[in-house]
Amino acid sequence: MEFLRERSRMIRANNPRINEWVDDYLDGCFTNGKSVNILTQWCISKDLEERFRRQGNDFVPTRKERRVFILTLYLLFMVGGTMGVVYATSGYIAPHSIQGLALLWLNGMLFLSLSLWGGSFLSTLTNGVVAFGLFGVAFVGGWMEQIGSFLENPVAVNIGILSSLIFPCEAVWRRTVYLMQSPLVTRLGVSFFSSSSVPSRLMILYAVIYAGILLIGAVRRFNRRDL
Repeated sequence: MEFLRERSRMIRANNPRINEWVDDYLDGCFTNGKSVNILTQWCISKDLEERFRRQGNDFVPTRKERRVFILTLYLLFMVGGTMGVVYATSGYIAPHSIQGLALLWLNGMLFLSLSLWGGSFLSTLTNGVVAFGLFGVAFVGGWMEQIGSFLENPVAVNIGILSSLIFPCEAVWRRTVYLMQSPLVTRLGVSFFSSSSVPSRLMILYAVIYAGILLIGAVRRFNRRDL
């Protein structure tokens, strides 16, 4: 019992009311002889109930949720609309369209998570400079990796990989290009948008974890910040 109470305090350290909810739930299970098997789900539902009550019996999207929604809507209209027009006029649809759209969304989430994380403790100007600087490092490093792969220069390739680890936006973009380019361009390998050095799936997984860590860090910092 005490172990479960202690675990409950670790779920949301910045929200002391959740301990009261968990205590009531555990006491009720103990009194009625019920098993404790939905502790995490119960805490989340209670958190949503508290948010519903504070927002006047309605769910109002937060600023972060609105940004994610706008990003998703933009991609659907911009990329999906472009692909729809091309298909309507020529009957051609790019290969792996769904995967490419998902990777473009991931790329947008990388920048969104970075801006949210930086905005939690940096000024607006500094946050923009940091985001632009990281993009520049990734862009230049990506082209160095491309050129190094073409010239078989391992030093340039390693520099490009290191820049992708610092900020993986360019690696996600090159993986998107590789998936969505036509089979003819893939065989020829001659195109401004073609990629001679294709990032692996492990790099995409790294990008997902990268964006998730930044987003979680931003949420935690904003929760502790005196707004």
